[in-house]
Amino acid sequence: MKERPLRRGGRGFTLIELLIVMVVMVIVLAAVMQLYVKGQAYFLRQGAAADLQEDVRYPLAWLSRDIQSAVGVATSWGTSTTSASVLILKVPSIDASGAIVDLASDFDYVIYSVADGKLRRTYDGLAGVSVRQDSSRYLGDNVTAFTAEYNDFTGTVLTSGFSSAASVRVEVAGAVAGLGPTLHENYSAKFKLRNRPAESE
Repeated sequence: MKERPLRRGGRGFTLIELLIVMVVMVIVLAAVMQLYVKGQAYFLRQGAAADLQEDVRYPLAWLSRDIQSAVGVATSWGTSTTSASVLILKVPSIDASGAIVDLASDFDYVIYSVADGKLRRTYDGLAGVSVRQDSSRYLGDNVTAFTAEYNDFTGTVLTSGFSSAASVRVEVAGAVAGLGPTLHENYSAKFKLRNRPAESE
């Protein structure tokens, strides 16, 4: 009787087949990782864009409130001088009950300027008269520019004599880099000085 050779269940993978599979797997993994990295960069960029919008828009709420409650623009206060990049507002002083003390003579001062990439708001209350406290705070990060344009009652842009301003157009610009191209945001608005006495005729 002749012995039959044992049948093998199946043929194994050759070294070349294993190498081909590994190369294909590396290519697929590289593509998946590239998509993941691009997706992460997109979400980080969107987050940075939203933060930048907030950094630029948030100061406008403060500016709106301060300008609309002001009786005028001061030419200077302390070491600051009003210009296209510095806004100094005269705001009526108020007493403990919240009433205006004297609209003609008692004022607090609010100063806006850019410092260290942030918009700084400095409040100087009239000592012994106003209930408001002196304070300084930064409004928003990544602010690259703050500009103010002063208009009189007729809408004419003032280049001097800022104390006769009846309204102020403000613009806040910001930028953030590091996630591809630099992101830029820019917001502007015009506000009337509501407490300003009407122009004498």
